[in-house]
Amino acid sequence: MQSIYYYVARRPHAAGELLGGGHFGAGYRNYVFDDGSQQGALNGWKLARELILERVRQEQFANLPSRFDCSFAYLDKATASHNISPSLFLHEVELVDPNAIRHIADFNAINYGTGYPRNESFLDWAEKIAHVYWSGRDIAVPELLTLSPLRVRGRVS
Repeated sequence: MQSIYYYVARRPHAAGELLGGGHFGAGYRNYVFDDGSQQGALNGWKLARELILERVRQEQFANLPSRFDCSFAYLDKATASHNISPSLFLHEVELVDPNAIRHIADFNAINYGTGYPRNESFLDWAEKIAHVYWSGRDIAVPELLTLSPLRVRGRVS
C-alpha cells in the first residue's frame, strides 16, 4: 500500500501539520456568485457541477467517500507538479488513518481546465463526467480521495 502522496495548497504548510478531511468541500460555502465578474459567475457553475457529482455518488456509488468530506492528494510527484501553478505550494503528505475509506478518481474528468460544455445540456454533461469520475476506470490523472486527514511530511516546492 502506498504511504506517500502529494498535496497542492494555496499556502505553505509546516511538517507535522494535519490537513483535515473536508477542507476542500468546506470551501464551497465561501463561493460568492457574482455574475458581474468572470470568476464569480464561474463559481456558480463549479458548485452546480459539484452538487451533481455528489448526487450521482449518493445514487450510484454510495460506498465511495463524498468530495465534501475528503482530503485530496496526487499519487505521485510528477503528476502533482504538472498540475500546479506558480502561486501554489506542493507538499509531501501521508495518511493519518491508512484504513480510512478512499477512492482513486480521474482528476482530468473534473479539471476546470477542461472547460464546460458548449451547445449541449449542462446537466447531461455533468452527469456523464460524474459517472466517469466515480467509476474509477480509464484514469488519466489519478487523484486520491480519502476520509483520512493528511499529515504534512514536508514542502516540496
